[in-house]
Amino acid sequence: MNLLKHLFPKKVHKIGLFWLTIAFFRLNLAQVVHDSAELEALKQGSQVILLRHANSEYNFEYGKMSLRNYSIEDERILRVRKDLRDAPLSDLGLQQCKEAQPMANRLDVGYVFVSPMKRALETAYNVFLSHPNFDNIKFIVLPMLKEAIDTTCDIPMNIKDTISDYRNKFKKFDTSEVEKYSDQEHYFLRDIDLEFSKKISTSKIYDPSDPIGSNAYDLLLDEIDRNYPNKIEKDLNILKRVALAKNHIKEFITTTSPGDDSKIILVGHSYYFKMWTAQWENPLSSYGNDLPPPSKSTFLQNCQFFSDNASFPSTTRPTP
Repeated sequence: MNLLKHLFPKKVHKIGLFWLTIAFFRLNLAQVVHDSAELEALKQGSQVILLRHANSEYNFEYGKMSLRNYSIEDERILRVRKDLRDAPLSDLGLQQCKEAQPMANRLDVGYVFVSPMKRALETAYNVFLSHPNFDNIKFIVLPMLKEAIDTTCDIPMNIKDTISDYRNKFKKFDTSEVEKYSDQEHYFLRDIDLEFSKKISTSKIYDPSDPIGSNAYDLLLDEIDRNYPNKIEKDLNILKRVALAKNHIKEFITTTSPGDDSKIILVGHSYYFKMWTAQWENPLSSYGNDLPPPSKSTFLQNCQFFSDNASFPSTTRPTP
């Protein structure tokens, strides 16, 4: 209720409790409750913990739009709003990070892999900022964790500028995976479907006014609008990235040998993590290129932790 009064100070007294509750959940502002039960489950669960980024400015704008009887056109306009490109966290998102800190501080964390998107980096920083081991936690930027390109907020600004902004915030900040890209400013073009990747790569021209030095952003916005409501990165392609990321983490655990109680946090995105946790009734090869929705998957709320017990079974045993 206090949050709603903060968001809608002139309207909150006119709306009944029932409708306030409905509005609260439709805005996707329902706060994840970080309690002792969740903490214990995380401690005893998988060594690998997924963490969705906190509420972004795009999430917040979408939530406000959802409070009214919006049209398809309203949604299409929001999806290509240029002021929401690579959107950072909203004020609500920063508050969510602050509320997650007490529980995060009680986890033994040695490594945090994070998507290169601003909202993910901001979440990683603000959730673990007060962690007693913050100076020793290694934060590793992993492009494979990037969200599927679906809206303007999924298209990065200049990754070199973003990294520069965060390099001094983390004591241990590893960007070696980003540096493997020959064209770092356009690294995200390697993630989308080959058809679109080739189309954008061959059509883009030099544009000094854009942070990445080309018109690739505008070309992608055109594709996003033209393909609405479908994503321009198909699920099969996202699953390939997910598989690469899982193998990368498994190899990292094998070569680094962090202690069984030391947690590895992956900071990423809702749809990406939906595909990460997705299960189908039949082998994927049986569906060909027409992949149906998964029979089971997990949708993480903003700033929600999730033990990946399926991909990385727990090695921690409950204390007697």
